[in-house]
Amino acid sequence: MTIFKRVAVALAASSLLLVGGLSAPAQADLVPIAPPAAVQTEGPTAQEVARAAAVKPASCGDLLLCLYTDNSYGGRRQDQYARANGTCDGVLYNDQVSSIWNGSGKSVRFYNDAGCTGQAFSLANGTGSAYMTITHPTQSDELTSFKWGA
Repeated sequence: MTIFKRVAVALAASSLLLVGGLSAPAQADLVPIAPPAAVQTEGPTAQEVARAAAVKPASCGDLLLCLYTDNSYGGRRQDQYARANGTCDGVLYNDQVSSIWNGSGKSVRFYNDAGCTGQAFSLANGTGSAYMTITHPTQSDELTSFKWGA
């Protein structure tokens, strides 16, 4: 492009800004726009998950292991008193457990398969998982059995 064409394009662009009394803003008028904050579209925050795991749900009685079919200690519930260490028990709501509170007085190890086999994780006494979809995603709605004192 020749110098004359460049000047003509620049003049045309600046004249568009001046039409109707408009002018280009001064540099001081330009304010940087911050990118939008991350928006959480569903589910609890990490703080809510941690807080829920540390508080015994009102629906779970003393000295019980309580398994729930819904997150946040809701839905149908299986209550289980502690048994001898090493005892393997089945989950009443097989492949439906989404939250657990362990107030049994013992640690408990949970398994994806019958006979206390398969993928596993443990919960100490006085702890829980209100959102297994977040804290134990491979076990949420997958639990089949659990072992006491493991």
